[in-house]
Amino acid sequence: MMRVLLLLLTASTLLPSCGAVRVDQQPKLLIVKTGDSVNLTCEQDQSTYFNMYWYQQKPEQGLKLMVLSLEVDKPVDMEEGYKATWTLRRPTVYNSTLILNPSSQKESAVYFCASSIHSLREQRLVWK
Repeated sequence: MMRVLLLLLTASTLLPSCGAVRVDQQPKLLIVKTGDSVNLTCEQDQSTYFNMYWYQQKPEQGLKLMVLSLEVDKPVDMEEGYKATWTLRRPTVYNSTLILNPSSQKESAVYFCASSIHSLREQRLVWK
C-alpha cells in the first residue's frame, strides 16, 4: 500500500506600521509519496525584512515554530523535533526553501512562512 503525505501551504502577510510585506508560498497544495523529497518555498518583497520564520500546524494543534532564519546564506538550527529530516536554504533576504527528506506521513500538516523586521530573540534582548 502506498502512503501519501499531504502538505497544505498558507501564505502569511505581516503588516508593518508604514506599509505591508507580501509573503508568498509555493506550492499551495502538495501531495507526495512517502519517502520523496519535498521543497517548500517562501518569497517576500521587502529588503529590510531579514527574519524569516517557518511554522507547522498539524490537525487540532497550534502553530509550532520549525525554524527562524536571521541571516542570508548562514547555517540555521532547526527547532527540536525537526532536525533529523528538515533543512532550510536561505540564499537571499527575499526567499527561503524548507526541505523535507525523506517525507513521512507524520509530517502531513499545514505549513506557514512569515517574514518580519524584528525577531522574538531581538525583542527578548531589548526587554531584559
